[in-house]
Amino acid sequence: MIKLKSRNLFIYGIFLFFSLGILLTVSVFSNLRLQTFNETHSIANNLLLNWTKVEILTRKMFMTYELKKNRKAWMVVINQFQNDFQAFINSSITLEIIKENTNFQHDAAMIEMYWEVIHTRLKNADKSLTKLLEEDIEDLNSGNLLVDYGEDWHTGQYSENLIAAIEDLRLCLTLSHDSFTKSLSQVSHYVAENIQTQIKRLYFSTLLLIVFIFGSIVIFIMYRLMEMAQSSEASQKHASELLNEIEVRKHAEELLQSEREKLYGVLNAMGEGMYIVNRDFNIEYQNATLDKTYGKVNEERCFNKYAKSDNPCKYCLVQKTIESGEIQQTEASLDDGRSFEFIYSPFIDVDGNPKTIILWYENTEKKRIEAEVMNTSHLASIGELAAGV
Repeated sequence: MIKLKSRNLFIYGIFLFFSLGILLTVSVFSNLRLQTFNETHSIANNLLLNWTKVEILTRKMFMTYELKKNRKAWMVVINQFQNDFQAFINSSITLEIIKENTNFQHDAAMIEMYWEVIHTRLKNADKSLTKLLEEDIEDLNSGNLLVDYGEDWHTGQYSENLIAAIEDLRLCLTLSHDSFTKSLSQVSHYVAENIQTQIKRLYFSTLLLIVFIFGSIVIFIMYRLMEMAQSSEASQKHASELLNEIEVRKHAEELLQSEREKLYGVLNAMGEGMYIVNRDFNIEYQNATLDKTYGKVNEERCFNKYAKSDNPCKYCLVQKTIESGEIQQTEASLDDGRSFEFIYSPFIDVDGNPKTIILWYENTEKKRIEAEVMNTSHLASIGELAAGV
């Protein structure tokens, strides 16, 4: 019963451990997934805004009066957009959408192609402006790019670097206005909507799983409480039965103790010696008569204690009684003239070993009386014989 309960508790513990582990894993996964969604969603929302800044600064380059300062701010915005654009295109969410949606895959490929062309033109324009700034031109921070910078006042011609930069910038703005801005807006909007949908789906799935796990735990707890109630009822019933059995056994033990006391009383009241030995002549019990005469038994052999000998007595029939399984009887006379009669009775003890009960009583007086009677009878016979003669 204890092993079964321990096994059940072990199974219940494993169930709770795995349930909480699944809940923790789902929570961590959901948080990481949600963090990825929010990061991509933020980039998607800011991507078009950052490109608008690039367009504004690019247009401003045509009419700037502080070319060096504006060019520096212009390149910072371009690099920032480049980083955001690559993070957006290479994000795990965007790549998942590309795999699932063929149309979106086409749109993403188009804006990558547009950006590659625009980015190349922007870099070429920056190189041209760098060369323009290296030319011997006065007041670079006070004139207009289209009007004052790079003009040769003697010939009325502009610098080739200025013309190349303006051509690249104009192409970038034209491509952006016609295609890139529109495609970028569509892709960003689609990704943002898809992320919102996946966030709602993630919330719903996580909530559903949490409800399922907590529901399972509640069901498990209810089942456990019912099982405990049934176990308690069964335990009470078992305790009642056990109490009745204890009462029965107690009554039986009391009867057995009473019978044992009666038996000991009879054995001790016999006035004769009685003891029990095993096959090895070890004394396992002796009555009060022998206790009084020879003292208490202390793991001794019968011939050591009673005959003060190192070997079994010559008249001993213990082995014969055990081997034959029959009652044996013998008499023995001691050197001091006393005579004893021994009755050997075999039995199998509760431990399964054969043992012998030996009843030992002195018949010296009986022998003397029998001898006197026999002598008297013999004398009477002689007297009768003499009278007859």
